[in-house]
Amino acid sequence: MQLRSAFIPKFADVIGSMPSAIIGGVSFMLYGMISAIGVRNVVENQVDFTKSRNLIIAAVILVCGLGFSSGPDLCGGRQRPSH
Repeated sequence: MQLRSAFIPKFADVIGSMPSAIIGGVSFMLYGMISAIGVRNVVENQVDFTKSRNLIIAAVILVCGLGFSSGPDLCGGRQRPSH
């Protein structure tokens, strides 16, 4: 449904006319909810972080999620501006 609506010009114009602050806020809430659901799953399943395997998996997930978004630009090799 969402993929099809992206090809409708009027719908795309409505999304394109939204201020970047609104899109940023929605993205912030989306990623926050995804993180909260992940933490809830870890707590509900009582993951044992005393096992090295579980700890390494959690560490890799956190580094990938946080590190890739703030790392250098792969095309230009420059750091992104920190506004």
